[in-house]
Amino acid sequence: MRRSRTKPVPLRRRAGITCAAPNVTLRHQVLRTAALWTGARLFRVKATSLPPSFWSNALVTMLILLGHAIEDSAVGKDVFSASAIRAGLFVGVALYAWGTVWALERW
Repeated sequence: MRRSRTKPVPLRRRAGITCAAPNVTLRHQVLRTAALWTGARLFRVKATSLPPSFWSNALVTMLILLGHAIEDSAVGKDVFSASAIRAGLFVGVALYAWGTVWALERW
């Protein structure tokens, strides 16, 4: 019998979680570290002069601003420009809310 020689099949990158595993792992570590850091202040393990509600709001704000970075990189968008736009919108909405509260208090 004659053996036919076949070319080896090149390995292709698989789509899905295996492709994004380093990014997801890094994001998980950053979020875990931030949660532990703010959690220590939130539950008064490390005493600060700020109330626990400040630390809770800081953690939620960080999750909102950084939450879509992995999705932006997976789609192929520029992560830095998307993050800059997101941060600019956050600052704009915060200034709008501050101005509205200021105007309503004076009215």
